[in-house]
Amino acid sequence: MDPTAEELIARLRRNPDDAAAYAALRAHYQRIGDWASLANLLEGWARRSPDHGGAAQAYFEAGELAWGALSDRARGTKLYESALERNPMHTEAGHRLQALLEEAGDVRRLAEHLEKRADAMARANAEPRDVAALHQQLGELFEHRFKRPDKAILHYRKAFELDGTLVSAIYAAREIYRAAGNIK
Repeated sequence: MDPTAEELIARLRRNPDDAAAYAALRAHYQRIGDWASLANLLEGWARRSPDHGGAAQAYFEAGELAWGALSDRARGTKLYESALERNPMHTEAGHRLQALLEEAGDVRRLAEHLEKRADAMARANAEPRDVAALHQQLGELFEHRFKRPDKAILHYRKAFELDGTLVSAIYAAREIYRAAGNIK
């Protein structure tokens, strides 16, 4: 380990709240391209931080490093999940986690992620339009991937109730009813 990192780590061990040491060590790792150490530093800081927004951003940045520079998709997935636990409205973490799950073909986990995120965002009083978009995606998953029109209709209906301009959701539900012979 180089002397600069050793000295800054020692400072952080003595006082974990030493913001100057944290910032200097972060800049040092970025400067020398030590992505693994930078990801560890960000994750450790996020775990300790009482600031939900800042912690979510740090988890997201660590996830980006794990997914990109370190090619560790499993760790990236966990870090994005941690970001969303701290701030369910962290859009980038939500999109990145969704992309990883889609890329892995893990449709069941993707549905769980979307349901959990929609619930968390609704509890956090997110924009109804954003929550509706998640329910629209869930409706599409249940209709096309799981072949569960009953659950698809529930999500399409919830999407339309949250955002009355989401005509595609009501149209999709109507087509499911029509295919089942329920014209009413």
